Amino acid sequence: CMPPVACFQDTTTRYNEIERSIILLIINGTTSCSGTLLNNTANDKTPYILTASHCLNGQFQIQNPDDEKIAGSIICYFNYNSLQCNPVEPGHTDQTLASAHFRAANEATDMALLELLNKPPTEYNAYYAGWNAQNNGDAPYICIHHPNGSPKRIIVTEGDVELTSYIIQEMDFTPNSHWKVDRWSIGCTAGGSSGSPLIDANNHVIGGLTGGASYCNSPINDYFFSIQKSWSNPTDSSKQLKYWLDPIGNDFPPICKGLDSNQTTASLKNMILTGTNISVDNNRQVLHIKLKEFINHATFILVSLDGKIIKQSTLTNQETTVKVGPVPSGVYIAQIIYNDEFETKKVIF
Repeated sequence: CMPPVACFQDTTTRYNEIERSIILLIINGTTSCSGTLLNNTANDKTPYILTASHCLNGQFQIQNPDDEKIAGSIICYFNYNSLQCNPVEPGHTDQTLASAHFRAANEATDMALLELLNKPPTEYNAYYAGWNAQNNGDAPYICIHHPNGSPKRIIVTEGDVELTSYIIQEMDFTPNSHWKVDRWSIGCTAGGSSGSPLIDANNHVIGGLTGGASYCNSPINDYFFSIQKSWSNPTDSSKQLKYWLDPIGNDFPPICKGLDSNQTTASLKNMILTGTNISVDNNRQVLHIKLKEFINHATFILVSLDGKIIKQSTLTNQETTVKVGPVPSGVYIAQIIYNDEFETKKVIF
């Protein structure tokens, strides 16, 4: 009952930009959530990710979580879509970025903001979503999400949303801090949808999914934390959005337009890292990495398909041997980062 992005692309171009901002998050190799790459008022392409705080604290079960450590464990999957409407079939999973810094979280509203260690490379064609910190915008509203870690889906509600109180046993939320969706006209949410954006008719994000009761046969009562209610209170920068998303310092909560990642910057890809060769020894314990030319202090990261970081090291020579194993046989993702360049390759052990 949750149609993938491809089901909409034959009839409208409305979601073509905004859907490129939604990413699948794998946290600590075990938890899947959804997140949104957000723009800021400086339009400087700082790679902020909006998601839900309960994705970082084990559904509010972890007291005083090490947010920076948890953020560092995150693997982000960009453009994980089904290539067709029906049947839904997983697309490519090689557009990934590993690790982030913690920036802010407010458990009283369920907001969390992270910053990726690196900007999405040009070929990811990412979009920095706009947002509305003033109000609820206009209907209809959509949510774009990765239910249960599956390819991206779009769900729609034609009705208005309003601020209300979301009550659960695990957490006492700030009263009237959540947008309530009474009923979805298309689709519903599921596990893994947490953190996904509620988007108004102007393609502005107004909140992120905390939880609710919707399922296919009863698509009702979902709750999204409000950007408006997570904006500047508390004043602690590690618990609010304003400090990070409004660096130019507006007097009032602003509305920020979206930004295409390729709008003003030229591609830095296909330069130094192009042609990198990675091979595996017969014992599945050592990787041999050969770069096209000598570079100093590139970062190498090897991750499993479920998001666990297997090895991270620094490359300081044109040819480097990296001990990683032994590791179980299978497919892994290797990423090399140098300045603003990325090279991502699949490695088979």
